[in-house]
Amino acid sequence: MKKHTTLKKYLSQFDRLAIAFSGGVDSTFLTAVAADVLGAHNILALTAVHEFVPTKETQRAKRIARALRVPHHIVPFSILKDSKLKKNHPERCYFCKKKIFSSFVTIAKRKGFPILCDASNKDDLAVHRPGNKAAIECTVRRPLVECSFTKKDIRTASRRKGLETWNAPSEPCLATRFPYGWSIDKEALRRVELAEEYIRNLGFPVVRLRAIPLGVRIEVPTADLRRIIAPKTRKEVSRYLKRKGYQQIVLDLEGYRSGSMDEGWKT
Repeated sequence: MKKHTTLKKYLSQFDRLAIAFSGGVDSTFLTAVAADVLGAHNILALTAVHEFVPTKETQRAKRIARALRVPHHIVPFSILKDSKLKKNHPERCYFCKKKIFSSFVTIAKRKGFPILCDASNKDDLAVHRPGNKAAIECTVRRPLVECSFTKKDIRTASRRKGLETWNAPSEPCLATRFPYGWSIDKEALRRVELAEEYIRNLGFPVVRLRAIPLGVRIEVPTADLRRIIAPKTRKEVSRYLKRKGYQQIVLDLEGYRSGSMDEGWKT
């Protein structure tokens, strides 16, 4: 509650704010609080749509922006036209965020919103996030970082506010499913998006399919490992993924962990 009060005081220094809005846990919370403090009409939610963003995430962003009654602007990008992004450069996140934030700043100012914020939180500073550099270069304000909000803080505060996203799983861009240096195309992105959705519908809300040379490595929380290797589920998942063209299907015994594709790169 103390951090929530600090955040509201922080936001009150502005007249109008543009917010990079994905409709996820963090950006929904920041947008909801900003709308409470400044009035929904003084908030501009900007959502990037490109090949790395799952279709359902864009649909969710539209729905939540309507529920919060904030003006919402969809900004399309053709990310795969950039060779550094298509080839999944280790600093991919920096190049992607730089492109998006630069465009957002221009759009926001043109619409009369001089300040752009994103919803990064304090935890994001402790992991490999090349996009942090892009935010600094584009003078993007980070209210949740400046008010020391962790992911746990945001979920707790979101639940108290009655936001539907309070317990939503994190959903990083689809490019995180591929090793650095691996050339990415629309077909590969769409295939992994559909496959993850299929497994989620089997009762695994948190799942990642990480690309390996001849197939995929499945990551689910360690608590779900026993369920996913149950004979019926294992056969169903295997059959579906084989139909999608994955030749080898392996299960990561360490379970799901954010940023697992960075592990080999750092080594």
